[in-house]
Amino acid sequence: MKNTFCIKLWTEVYIHNDGHVFSCCNVKPVAYGNIYRNNLRDIVNNEIAQSQRQASIEGRLHCYRRCNLLNKEDSKPQKKHPFVGYSDLKTLKMLFAEDCNIRCVMCRQKRKGSPTLDCKTLIDNVDISPFNSIGIEGGEPLFIDEVRRYFDHAVAQGKKVSFKTNGTLIDEQWAEKIALHSEYLYISLNGATKKTHETVNRGSRWETVLRNIALVRAYRKKHNTPLSLLGHMTIVTKNVKEIPLFIRDFKLFGFDNIDFGYDKYTVPGYLMFHPFFKMILKSKIRKEIQECTNPGAIDNLRLNSLGLL
Repeated sequence: MKNTFCIKLWTEVYIHNDGHVFSCCNVKPVAYGNIYRNNLRDIVNNEIAQSQRQASIEGRLHCYRRCNLLNKEDSKPQKKHPFVGYSDLKTLKMLFAEDCNIRCVMCRQKRKGSPTLDCKTLIDNVDISPFNSIGIEGGEPLFIDEVRRYFDHAVAQGKKVSFKTNGTLIDEQWAEKIALHSEYLYISLNGATKKTHETVNRGSRWETVLRNIALVRAYRKKHNTPLSLLGHMTIVTKNVKEIPLFIRDFKLFGFDNIDFGYDKYTVPGYLMFHPFFKMILKSKIRKEIQECTNPGAIDNLRLNSLGLL
């Protein structure tokens, strides 16, 4: 491959729930180090980290070919040095734990008892001063006590802390905190109808999630903040037929923007073995995007990856 340039190697840091540090949330290309043993400032420029940046520059970054996080049309080679200034890092993402209060059909995480990032270790070993964006993932972040503690710590440092949630545990207090102190909120709505969403997100309640979206919107309006509410649909075989409906109705659900993920173990194969269904689905998706009043609010990266556009 002539071009394997990945800007994430120079701008992002991802901390896994076991403390290992990577460049992206696909835990690739390789762990640089561990925050339980070293300070993040030292980890991001150690020999391993610099070797991966050099590989990216030289067209040898092995994870690039199969990556579905990058928009490769915009990923043009840049003149970069394998050393990165700590102050040049822009995005910090953390998987705190896999613990969750519901069980989604495609989820392969442990529901309880997974390793959990220690809030004190993060405070001691991770200088968050350069980061413009801090993103937290789970499991379900609001189900994890350490997330709640770290959120308050980072906010006290003047940082915006955003996260992905299944939307079931947002109460009045957290709706206001999110509206005031988050840049964005991703909410998983894995269906465009009550029946499908509750089939995929087992233990979730459609009405609860929609009510909580409305609650966050109300506090956003009250405080006049720029919080972005993002709807995320993970495509599985049980909801794939509802992609066009999700695109049509996402504003009614309360979202400003939407994007998609997909279960890589089942969905590509399902579409390959159902070519006529895929053709009809593709036509319906294209129609809904063309009729959308704001097509720029739809992130099509994963739909393109699946050959649905």
